[in-house]
Amino acid sequence: MSIPEKIKGWFNKNKKYVIAGGTVVLTVVGTGIGYVLFKNKKISFPEWLKTASTEELRETYEKLRQEFCKTGYKPAGMEQISRELGDRGAKEWFAKHPPNLDPNFRWTDANRWDRD
Repeated sequence: MSIPEKIKGWFNKNKKYVIAGGTVVLTVVGTGIGYVLFKNKKISFPEWLKTASTEELRETYEKLRQEFCKTGYKPAGMEQISRELGDRGAKEWFAKHPPNLDPNFRWTDANRWDRD
């Protein structure tokens, strides 16, 4: 048997342990990154998400995105930060663009050109 065949056979026997070990390693690495980024904060990550400024969230997301580009593994909290940024952006947009409450307004009229 060649070495690649031996490795493939070993992996097939120990597939569950390898996948579980990889999951543990990714979780530990993600937790470590979260600790390094947020160790100066004395609050939990969900609380920090709610209280952090939008600029701070963008900077942190950019650091995590660059880490993801280097390693190929998505750091912990990246999706939560992205979701929070999206929610804040949606609230800001709806605050600037309130819906038209006129009962005679038809949404199809908004897209028509003015006719003389």
